[in-house]
Amino acid sequence: MNRRELELHLQDLFEGRLETDALESLQQELRSNPEAQDTYCDYARLHNALQLRAEGVDLLNVLPMDLVIERRQRRTMRTACLAAAAMLAIGLLLTALVAARKPKPTLTFNTSPGTELSVSHALEGEDAPAGMVLEPGSRLTVINGTVELEFTSGVRGIVRGPAALTLQREDLLVLANGTAWFEVPADAVGFKVNTPDLILTDLGTEFGIISEPNFLDEVHVFDGKVEVRNRSGLQHTELLQAGQARYAGPAGRWQETPVRRDHFLDELPTKEIEPAVVASSAQAAIVAQGQLTATSGGGPTSPGPTKQRSSTARR
Repeated sequence: MNRRELELHLQDLFEGRLETDALESLQQELRSNPEAQDTYCDYARLHNALQLRAEGVDLLNVLPMDLVIERRQRRTMRTACLAAAAMLAIGLLLTALVAARKPKPTLTFNTSPGTELSVSHALEGEDAPAGMVLEPGSRLTVINGTVELEFTSGVRGIVRGPAALTLQREDLLVLANGTAWFEVPADAVGFKVNTPDLILTDLGTEFGIISEPNFLDEVHVFDGKVEVRNRSGLQHTELLQAGQARYAGPAGRWQETPVRRDHFLDELPTKEIEPAVVASSAQAAIVAQGQLTATSGGGPTSPGPTKQRSSTARR
């Protein structure tokens, strides 16, 4: 007897319609075939469970189809949420890794309304800084207006045009010309500013520098201390404290001059202003001396001191 015939005989048996000949054949099969015996036991348990279910007892734990669908949907939704959370976590991790690998710009700058400037970089192509950013080797020329400098180290500066400066490294700025104010936090002590006439090393302070092509470079200290070295002649070095100001005098010496905070800006203007002509105390003194000489019968009055690129005094 094959499997199909066995199952049909068992169904007829439990439903009470199995004929005598078929019953004898089934009994013979069950006595001689262990697999048929197992199948008989399975059908007997199923038949018993169905009878009990009809009486209100569910031994099969059969769930309604709508409940099965609901559970499946909830399982699918939970799986989808877990997958989305995992993808979000991976995305945040990758973003954090990229951000950690990309260093902050060495220097960023902002401008006041009406400022005209030009920027050039040592790096070219895709490596060149984008936006209002300076990296070592970058040069900023302020034709007119005002620029605020913000270093990664925390140093902040306000530069009034006309001015030209080059960022050599994070702690070294070369000011070719211009009027600049700087505020240096304690963490950035050692910040340097070089001009054609002087080398300034900050010792944690607030200071201003005036460097103009035809006049003597000046340093004004408003808070803390700075060390300045004259680049000419004797290359004299002096430590300046708050309330002191010097200009690079003849033969590499430093000359005293009054502190003038009004020559500098410490905030970026919010509206366009006229370019300021800074007449330093040293310049005023030399101009006054020139006028006195003219009054005494000397030569024509000079508009101001002219730089001489030598170790001799400027006139």
